[in-house]
Amino acid sequence: MIAFIVIWILSIISFFLGSPLATALVPDQPFVAFLGVVNAAILIGVPILSLALLAGRLVLKTKYNLKWSRSLWALWALNIVCLFVAGSFIAKQFSISKTVEAHQQAIPITGETLLVSANENPFKDAWIRVGQLDIAGKELASTNVRIHIHKAENDQFSVVQEYFSRGEDIADAMATASSVRNNFDIVENGLKINPYFVIGEGEKWRAQKVIYNIYVPEGKSVKFDNLPHAIRWHIRWGDTNHYRYHHLNNGETWTMTKEGFQNPTHKDRQEHHSNSKEYRTFSQSKDFQKLRIQGK
Repeated sequence: MIAFIVIWILSIISFFLGSPLATALVPDQPFVAFLGVVNAAILIGVPILSLALLAGRLVLKTKYNLKWSRSLWALWALNIVCLFVAGSFIAKQFSISKTVEAHQQAIPITGETLLVSANENPFKDAWIRVGQLDIAGKELASTNVRIHIHKAENDQFSVVQEYFSRGEDIADAMATASSVRNNFDIVENGLKINPYFVIGEGEKWRAQKVIYNIYVPEGKSVKFDNLPHAIRWHIRWGDTNHYRYHHLNNGETWTMTKEGFQNPTHKDRQEHHSNSKEYRTFSQSKDFQKLRIQGK
C-alpha cells in the first residue's frame, strides 16, 4: 500500500513538473492546461488507489463500502470522457503542416572540406525529457534539428534553413514556424549549428522542426564532428521522393560524387550487409536446400 501511494505521489509530481508542456499545448488557455494535468493525475491515480484498496482488503481484511469503489470508477470514467474531449481539441491544433524557408547563404571556405559541428546544448542535463523536448523551468528546449545534404549546382558550399510546424490552419502553422529562433555560425572552414531551439513561456508547441539544408559541390567533402547522436544518425541525402538516412559517427568525412553523397567505409559496410542479405535469402530457397542435401 505504501508503494502504491508513493507511485501515485511521484506521478502527480512528475505531471506538475511537466506542466510547461501542457501549457505549451494551449498557451492561451492556462485553465485547460491545468485541468489536463489534474485529469492525467486522476487517470493514473484511481487505478493505483484501487489496487491499494484491494491489497488492504486481501492482506489486512479491511472492508470498504461498495459506494466508495463505484464513486472512484465513476470519477475515472468522467476523466476518460474529459480526456477524449481535450484530446480531440488538441489534435485539431496539429491538423495542418507548413514549412517556411529562409534565404540561402553561401559558406566561404578556403579548402575542399567543410567542417560541420554543433554548439553546446545548455539544456541537455534537464531533469525532465519528453521525446525531443527538454523541460527547463517554464521553457521547452526542442532537439528536433536535422541536416539534409544536397548536391550544389555550382562550386560553392551554401546553407538554407527550413522551419517546420503544425497548426490549426495554414496561417497558424506558418506563424508558428516563422517564430522559431535557431541561429548558426560560419567559422573558419566550418559551419557551427545549434542543436536545439527554445520554445519560450507563452509560445505554442506544434511539433516544430529545424532543417539545415547544406549544398555540397561535386568533388568536395564534409567532415562531421561534435554532433549529437540524434542529428548525426538522421542525416539525410537525396530529394523529397527518393532519400536515405546516413548513420555516421563523429569524425567521419563524406564526399559528394556523381553517384551521390558517399563514404568509402560506409559503402563497404553496405556492400557487406547487402551480400549477407542475399546469402540469407538464398539459404532459405529450395535450390539451397537441394544442394545441402546433395552435400554441395
